[in-house]
Amino acid sequence: DFLGIPQAAIVGWSDGAIPLVLRLPTGTTFADGTTHITTVQAALADWNAQLADVQFTTDVQATGFAGEFNGVNEVTFEPRIYDSEPDATAFGPSVLAVTISYRSGIAREDGTYARVESDVIFNSGRSWDSYRGALQSAIDIRRVAIHEFGHVLGLDHPDQDNQTVLAVMRSTVGFIDGLQPDDIH
Repeated sequence: DFLGIPQAAIVGWSDGAIPLVLRLPTGTTFADGTTHITTVQAALADWNAQLADVQFTTDVQATGFAGEFNGVNEVTFEPRIYDSEPDATAFGPSVLAVTISYRSGIAREDGTYARVESDVIFNSGRSWDSYRGALQSAIDIRRVAIHEFGHVLGLDHPDQDNQTVLAVMRSTVGFIDGLQPDDIH
């Protein structure tokens, strides 16, 4: 057991790089002077500064849609979840982004499972900007990206487990715009 979790339930990345293909819109400059790509890269850099055994790496490619279970970790903006797939799902009315992850079906020698793919899909139907501080009318892409990359790493929402901690990983967007000790721990 690890922190009371049976080994068989633990899913994690193998040590080394977690490569992400960024298929993000171009041409938009946000309030803080960043773009979709530079804002997402800044969110990844926030996590990389806290990580030891794994590191996010990026490959910027042309704008496009993520492929479901294609072995590629993709970050996209789409009108529906996996929009190019025949079974694409609509975003719920309050959903800003989703992270969908897959694991190996075969346990490693220690009984844990390897995460083999994670896609982060932002809702292109929302009004996005990038800024620090209090929430404004447009949703801050950076704080949502930091949150979603926490899911890529395997983190959940502490408030859904009745924990009352300051964390960017809470189930709703709030005033927190960066990693907190609970997120890092």
